[in-house]
Amino acid sequence: MLNNKKKNIQFCITTNGSLLTKEILNFFNNNEFQLTISYDGLIQDVSRKQHSRIKLLKVIKKIKSYQNIQLEINSVLTPKTAPFFAATLKDMLANELKEITFNFSSFENWGKADLKRLDHEFDSVSQILVDY
Repeated sequence: MLNNKKKNIQFCITTNGSLLTKEILNFFNNNEFQLTISYDGLIQDVSRKQHSRIKLLKVIKKIKSYQNIQLEINSVLTPKTAPFFAATLKDMLANELKEITFNFSSFENWGKADLKRLDHEFDSVSQILVDY
């Protein structure tokens, strides 16, 4: 981040993490980047490439070792993945992910049954957060 009396500039990037190298992470660290990783937690292997969850968790662990990278996780829920919302949050917290944003796809058709399942998941998420 660049700071002076008149400007406060921060560099941010969103990525799926698959192409991050040590050199790139060093650059981000040296320039105090905010790094958002698109990660779907427990449903990563369902919604994306199979076995990508474990690989991405290793990348996230590596990112967390850099002091000047501000890490945030972004997860987009769809009607297909929403039933895993609470379990995914619990898993993310267990993996010590602190900055987490959940978004809900506006490109998908959310039917009444989907919304009912989502409402149930919100009850579970509420309890997880109270217990956390």
